[in-house]
Parts: sequence; C-alpha cells; structure tokens
Amino acid sequence: QTKTPTTLPTGVWAQQIQKYQAMTLNGQPRTFPVKMLVGAEKVLARMWHEHTCTKLYTPTQLGEIVQARNFTAIGEINQLAATKKNTTKIEIKHGTLQEVEEDVWDPRSTWSVIDGIEALKWAWIWMELGAEEDIVNYTDGFVRKRRQAPNKMAQIKQLWDEAGWKIALALRENQTFGTISQQIMADVQFVQEVLARSTATTTRGARPTNET
Repeated sequence: QTKTPTTLPTGVWAQQIQKYQAMTLNGQPRTFPVKMLVGAEKVLARMWHEHTCTKLYTPTQLGEIVQARNFTAIGEINQLAATKKNTTKIEIKHGTLQEVEEDVWDPRSTWSVIDGIEALKWAWIWMELGAEEDIVNYTDGFVRKRRQAPNKMAQIKQLWDEAGWKIALALRENQTFGTISQQIMADVQFVQEVLARSTATTTRGARPTNET
C-alpha cells in the first residue's frame, strides 16, 4: 500500500493555480486566492493523492486547512499555525511510545465554521474535485445553513461531517461531485434529521447514519 504523501508532487501547486487563472471572468484574468491555502500543503497532498492516485476518498474536516495555513481569511498571520507547527505527538500506547496525529482543531464560532467551509471550497476548486459551479453552490449552501441556524453549531458541523462521508463514498464509486452534492442538498429529510438532533447526540467525524 502506497504511503500517503505529506508533500505535493513537484509543480502541481503552480500547475493548478495557472489552470484557474487561465480562465477569464468577463474577459478579465482571475487571481487565485493563494493565502486561503498556502501552508496547508500536507492536507492538500493527502487530498490530491486520493483524487489522482488511490481514489479512496476521505472527508476533510472543517478545521484541517484553517489550522495549518499561514494566513487567516483576512490575510493576517495565522496564530493557529504559528503556534502549532507539528501535527503529530508522542503518546504511550500499549506500553510503548508511539507517534500519533494531533487532534484536528475544532471551529467553535460562526465565522470559524464559515472560514473552514471557504477553505475547503478553494481546496476543491484548486484540485478540480468537481465543476467549479457545483463546488461553489455546495459550499455556499452550507454557509447559508450556518447563518440560518445560529443556534445549531454542533448540528451544522455534524451535517458537514456526515455529508462529507456521503461525498467520499460516492466519489469512490465514480459518481461526480456535482451529482452527489446536489443530492445531499436536495435531501431535506437527511438535512432536517441532523439539524433536529440534540447537541448531546452529535458525534463529530461520524459516517452517515444510513451507511454501513
């Protein structure tokens, strides 16, 4: 089994940015917002490897890119990254010292959740996970749900996690991002069921409740 890389293949970062910027908007060149992702290359390397090599997609959590990138959404130095360079820690497991992954930072405010969604939007556009319009529609839909349900922080994050597994498993079966993301947003029963849960019953990172 090929080990998941921690760095991007040579030239891929620039290649994908150039592809984005080669497309014009109303005749004007576009500029990719590199500060939304730069510094999170380890996360991007895993996502790129899954997309282009293994096709064994896994969800990306809301805090993964936000905690690793060098800049905040408004362009300031990201203190999360500045104070936390290592993503692994040493623990005693089964009587021996073992290196384990640090917990992913968990966004706890409306703006931090929106920042996480926006970061994933740009990561997906960068890696061409699907059509840009589909990616924008899906992530914008989640931002709207967060604004519409200000008292449902835990449930919105749970919805993101479960929807993420639905997307990952569908992509493994060669469905398109556009198809599965549109199905998720149209599945009123699924969305309402998650949003109706009590905070105590939400389980972050869980697979969809209808998946085995």
